[in-house]
Amino acid sequence: MTQTTMDRIRKDWNKKALGKISVFFARTSFKFFERYLQLHVTPVHFYSPIPTTYELDPGVFQKVYDCDGINWNLTKQLEYLEKVFPKYYNEYQPTANSGYLLSTPSSYML
Repeated sequence: MTQTTMDRIRKDWNKKALGKISVFFARTSFKFFERYLQLHVTPVHFYSPIPTTYELDPGVFQKVYDCDGINWNLTKQLEYLEKVFPKYYNEYQPTANSGYLLSTPSSYML
């Protein structure tokens, strides 16, 4: 075998090994982050709905949106809190959470 053939074989083997190592690391670190930190770490991918934040313009995070076109109807919301909410208050009493979240992640699942 020529030296270039050996180099190609070595590079190909390194790619496969690196791929297997990265998959193993991703699976084990996902379990660690989920179990101990209660975080879900997602891969960066073109089709992901989560943006790659370091590629975004820093001004995106400093912009204040005025919410034009949204009618918050604050008087109706306050009326709801004062009249409707008390009727159902006793049906749900949240328990204290010792974690970082205001509620458990499973409550977001439908």
